[in-house]
Amino acid sequence: MPIPPDLVKVYKYVDTQRERYIQELRSIVSIESISSNINLRCKISLIIKWMATRLKKLGFKVQLLEIGKYIPERHNKEVKIPTLILGTLGKETHKKVLLYYCHLDVVEVNREKWTTDPFVLTEKNGKLYGRGTAKMKGSLLCFLHAIECYQALGIELPINIKIICESLNECMSAGLPRILADLKTSFLTRVDCILVTDGKWVGRHYPCILYGCRGVCYFNISIDGLLEDLHSGDYGGIVYEPLQDLLFLLSNLVDPFGHIKVPGFYKDVMQVTPDEEDVYGQLKINMNEYKEDAGIKNLAYGEDITETFMHVWRHPTYNLHYINTSVQCDCSDRLLIPKNVDAKFSIRIVPYQTPEKVSCMVLDYLNKLMYERCTPNKLKITVDSVLKPWYENHLHWNYEAAKEATKQVYKEDANFIRDGNGISILLELHKILPKKNILLLPLVNSEANIHSEDENISLRCYFESTKLLASYFHNLENHAQKQELEKRIRHHNICDL
Repeated sequence: MPIPPDLVKVYKYVDTQRERYIQELRSIVSIESISSNINLRCKISLIIKWMATRLKKLGFKVQLLEIGKYIPERHNKEVKIPTLILGTLGKETHKKVLLYYCHLDVVEVNREKWTTDPFVLTEKNGKLYGRGTAKMKGSLLCFLHAIECYQALGIELPINIKIICESLNECMSAGLPRILADLKTSFLTRVDCILVTDGKWVGRHYPCILYGCRGVCYFNISIDGLLEDLHSGDYGGIVYEPLQDLLFLLSNLVDPFGHIKVPGFYKDVMQVTPDEEDVYGQLKINMNEYKEDAGIKNLAYGEDITETFMHVWRHPTYNLHYINTSVQCDCSDRLLIPKNVDAKFSIRIVPYQTPEKVSCMVLDYLNKLMYERCTPNKLKITVDSVLKPWYENHLHWNYEAAKEATKQVYKEDANFIRDGNGISILLELHKILPKKNILLLPLVNSEANIHSEDENISLRCYFESTKLLASYFHNLENHAQKQELEKRIRHHNICDL
């Protein structure tokens, strides 16, 4: 299908603006907007001011909301939550309204592990390095540049746009859930679909569209019994050892194939459908690159793409993260029996499981095992944190628009993927707007090092993503009308019957 003439103009315009786009990314990467460091709140204020000015320049009506205070982690005093930015562009009632969520803050950096200055944008080997280039300053600029393309070329923007921009995403979006609930009857009253540009591709070359994320239940487990650490030569074989109890419990959580043994655990798991198998069968993934990026030599399911990624994205998994004992590993006497032990493990959950039900099932199961073991040691299990799974209808016109845009820009079909990690903002948006489709569109590849040292966005991703979003804007209305027409035809046919 030929690319529409307006989009051809946009693509050519983007190619003439590359140096300016890089310079603008350089300017905002230099702002150390680390939200977890309260000593850098002046930097947060600076980038909020930049964003508000940038939106006004594009014609947005901008609102700045003060949304209260919160207590930062590792602090005992309340501090002001950074100002929330709301932006509105366009008010034509016949156009679809796209809500775009973004954030301006970044995570901490360990400068010693970076090969470049994290706050000085550095171009090398076809990549732009700097904190926030991948999440989410780079993708935010791609979005703004896409709007700017239409305006610079005198092309009417085919949609209305609303923006919610926060600066505490990396601190669990403190205060945002409450304000979203307040905005439901005002700013959010007329929204047709939602876009979040987060996540990453699977691999370096093939563009992806995300439609699901696993949730997680994170557990702390501790076992106490002895009054002090005992020497195994004196007491080994005659005391109930907390470490032996712990290993017994953990080994009974899963079988050798990773199948979770908690009774009834899989009852609520979404069943694999033939259509879903087709989605996995169409994945284009270079398994050698995948293993190389992760530093893995061998995978449990070999080169089988479907089995491997179903276990990463859509099957529940158990992971043991940490075991500690009262005996220090560097002590001179290595034959002691520890008086207490503790461990941390997590279970990744999937649609239609809930954290509440899974947590209760796991706790009941482990307490039952401990009781049956007839040990006098004391077991304590707590649920440290939970996150629900997220799943979206990828046949919706919102996704169809992104699918066509990917084909137009990258000349190939997108991989439809899910993510093994959770993204909490998706759940908050779904909670407030449960009937509005959320498109999760990653704009960076697997080498982006999100949240890590040497974070980057490739030049290809940076420039092509602006074209991708411009195409997505163009396609939204067309695909919405197409699906609505098909729906009316089906309804008419049913009525005729």
